[in-house]
Amino acid sequence: MDIYSTTSIAGLVTVQMPFVSFFLQRFFPTVMVFDKEEIAFDKIIKDQRLAPFVSPFVKGRVNKKTGSTTQTFKPAYLKPLDDVRPTDVQTRMPGEAIGGTRSLQDKFDDALAEVAMDQDQQIDRRKEVMAVETLLTGKVVIEGPDYPKQEIDFGRDASLNITLAGTDKWDDALSDPCSDLETWSGLIRKKCGSAGSDVVMTDSVWNKLRKNKEFRDQLDIKRGIEEIPNIDPRVAEVVQYKGMWGQFHLWTYGNSYEDVDGNTVDVMTGNKLLMVAVGQNGLRGVQAHGAIYDIKAGLQPLEKFYKMWEENDPSVMMCMTQSAPLMVPAQINASLVVEVF
Repeated sequence: MDIYSTTSIAGLVTVQMPFVSFFLQRFFPTVMVFDKEEIAFDKIIKDQRLAPFVSPFVKGRVNKKTGSTTQTFKPAYLKPLDDVRPTDVQTRMPGEAIGGTRSLQDKFDDALAEVAMDQDQQIDRRKEVMAVETLLTGKVVIEGPDYPKQEIDFGRDASLNITLAGTDKWDDALSDPCSDLETWSGLIRKKCGSAGSDVVMTDSVWNKLRKNKEFRDQLDIKRGIEEIPNIDPRVAEVVQYKGMWGQFHLWTYGNSYEDVDGNTVDVMTGNKLLMVAVGQNGLRGVQAHGAIYDIKAGLQPLEKFYKMWEENDPSVMMCMTQSAPLMVPAQINASLVVEVF
């Protein structure tokens, strides 16, 4: 088998420890691929009607068909590109024994595999940030050096974007966080039919919440452990399950990424709290992927397409991974965001 083929490259990425993303795992677990540039979702509008009373001796009435709307989204295109030069492997590789016997070809192949994995993780990180942005704002902004700014608004109800004020702020001694959580869960239930169940917050918000005596007395740090996603150890340092309070699963989230200028940026800011209703009647987030526009991809719908080719002068191996992702919440009103202080 040609080790530079698409199949071999994809295999290298698969057998390595993947980048694990909490928001993708928990709220956008379904992966879908499409063979068109635009992604269309038919959203069935569910109603709350009662079965009508009729006489058993008359013909039954046919229910009126519920409406449906079709939303079309065009995902952004990602294609990180790197070159690997023969000179890149002249020095000793990290972890390689001094005086090791590995050939330059072995080192070169390792360098190619490392680039493929790095690109794979870059795309997964981008998808995670898109997922967080979608739930925090109800929309996602796509912008790049060669991509004009585009905003995709999923239309979350304005009442689900809340800012606390005065004595309601959680840093005020008169605030009532326990009542707030119950109220917000009920608000989500009215908007989407399913109560809010998962609460994600930053460490600073958690520190305010756990100081509340009523909350602290009722917190259950053991119940619900079996429902924790399988989180990679590296991610577990920034995502922690705090336990259950009533029907709520409580999480802290401290993920960050590096921007184009090398600065560390928090994905979720310090005073935000997110509540989500999960399950069949909840958010139902989808990792949607549009078509890959590359002839060598075989015109197939793919989540990612790995590609390598050789340039002769100068002699380098070019490595590229392509993906067209968009994180789509089937029911955006199953989420609520609050600035708590």
